Amino acid sequence: MKAEASKAIFCAVCNKEFSSRTSLHKHLKQHGLTMAEYYTMHFPRYNKLTGEPLPFKNIDHYFERDFSTKQQLKKWCNEAPEKEVKDYILNIMKERQSQKQRK
Repeated sequence: MKAEASKAIFCAVCNKEFSSRTSLHKHLKQHGLTMAEYYTMHFPRYNKLTGEPLPFKNIDHYFERDFSTKQQLKKWCNEAPEKEVKDYILNIMKERQSQKQRK
């Protein structure tokens, strides 16, 4: 595994710097926010098919998904322009390949 360079993480509310996501999540209590409230408020994500806000389940799920269900993904693939769908699927494959550190 490659060692990742540590990046500073900043609170979107008060701009305070943190060394890890965990320390940021603990800090959110000072603002009276849950993780779900913080991420949906400051980093909103929307369903590519319906345009509705995506639900927050956990941070990884929230930032990896563009649809609420697989059925919505399939419907979008059938309705969206072919080039857009190809680019989207290729991007997903590249991300998964990178995450699993495969060639």
